[in-house]
Amino acid sequence: MAIQEHPFYIPLEENAIIWRYMNLKKFEDILVKKALFFCRADKFTDLNEGTIPKKETENRLKAQRQVSERFGNPFNHDKASENIIALDELHKGMKRSTLVNCWHINRFESGKMWELYVGNDQGVAIQSNKERIERCFGLLTTNIEMSKVRYLDYENDIWFHKDEFPHYSYAAITPLIHKKVEFQHEAEFRVFLINNEAIKNEDYWNDSKGMDVEVNVEDLVEKVIIPPNSDSSFMNKIELIIEKYGFDFNVEKSTFSR
Repeated sequence: MAIQEHPFYIPLEENAIIWRYMNLKKFEDILVKKALFFCRADKFTDLNEGTIPKKETENRLKAQRQVSERFGNPFNHDKASENIIALDELHKGMKRSTLVNCWHINRFESGKMWELYVGNDQGVAIQSNKERIERCFGLLTTNIEMSKVRYLDYENDIWFHKDEFPHYSYAAITPLIHKKVEFQHEAEFRVFLINNEAIKNEDYWNDSKGMDVEVNVEDLVEKVIIPPNSDSSFMNKIELIIEKYGFDFNVEKSTFSR
């Protein structure tokens, strides 16, 4: 397995702490299957996933006009618009072919993430880091790709930024490492796989929403955190689940409970 590098990917800082908040079923699935579930990007609830910011579309039309004028050719607005539509279709294929496993970047626990992904306190948070997330896929033969997500105002921003994203050129993966600013509370780090066979084949996955990807769970997990307001009996329950599947992770109370 190799971590696939790309100049457009936004790297995770070496000392970053990452979290995955989940209900008990998803936690047990990781322990039983020794795998992480990677969801198809086109199955996310965010309808703007993998789309193009409004100003980006306008700028692409403007750029095509400038190229035509530079070479003394008439600008065909309809043809330029067709090119934008074709690019949109490519993005749909990229969404369909990209499988994503999402993490939250934060030095500390997040009350918002507990609320969104655990809710009734019947779940846990896994704490990990960059070195662990890279090492845990050591048994995998497929390339793994990773990037932080960047958040934009999709009405007024474009992808390029001289400091945050200094890339004028286009890459098909660019829309999948950007999201609307309304989601910036997620502070997301994405681990993903790209299956090129699914780009043009709408029926490739059939009814599957994604796939499990084998990991070394011992390498992945630094510690397991139980939710705020959980009592000692719930901690015992989590410790027994972990022991049942042959693991020995540190289980700690939430910092909200200390």
